[in-house]
Amino acid sequence: MPPKQKSVALKGKDAQTLIKNYLLSNKKPYAITDLVQNLNGQVTRTEALRALEVLLGQDYITSKTFGKIVIYSRKDIPIDFENEFKEVQDVDQYSYDTLVQLNEEAMELEREKGAAKKELDDTIRHPTNAQIEDDIERYTVEIEQLEKNIQELSQESTTNNKEDCEQLSKQLSSLEKETKSRRKIFQNIKGILVEQVGPKAISELLEDLGVTTI
Repeated sequence: MPPKQKSVALKGKDAQTLIKNYLLSNKKPYAITDLVQNLNGQVTRTEALRALEVLLGQDYITSKTFGKIVIYSRKDIPIDFENEFKEVQDVDQYSYDTLVQLNEEAMELEREKGAAKKELDDTIRHPTNAQIEDDIERYTVEIEQLEKNIQELSQESTTNNKEDCEQLSKQLSSLEKETKSRRKIFQNIKGILVEQVGPKAISELLEDLGVTTI
């Protein structure tokens, strides 16, 4: 029998819709752990908390805090939170299923932490605006020089000497590859700068640097 495939947990608006419909269809308040368990893994604890914050902000549901535990419920049904959860603060043990759920959520948080750290590291590694401007100017000059060399070699390629023609052809091919590589680097730098300052600002910057055909 093939292993049972693990369903993909809902996120964003899908998670919000699921939790909203569940809370609005029940007259009972829920703590986050109970809510996640009752939804049978359709949404993680992290996504459930995010969805609940959105639903609270949209005034669909209400919440009440008891010590470190937050209780969530639909708004239009009066609920005696004190009696419903009078023992909730005295509970100091979790069931096996709850511990498994919490462990999975802890692992997910660790993955999210790693992804956030990677994004931060990538952001830190981005060059500054001043560095990008210097690179743009330098690569512009190099590309112009390469194109000039290509043009000169093209004019000289009318020679009848076969060896000279082959040599010039190799040089032309090499210069064209180098030019293409430099253009790609330039476009990557330009793309980073566009994200930071916007298309209009980059156009003005390139114009100030004398870049008109790149």
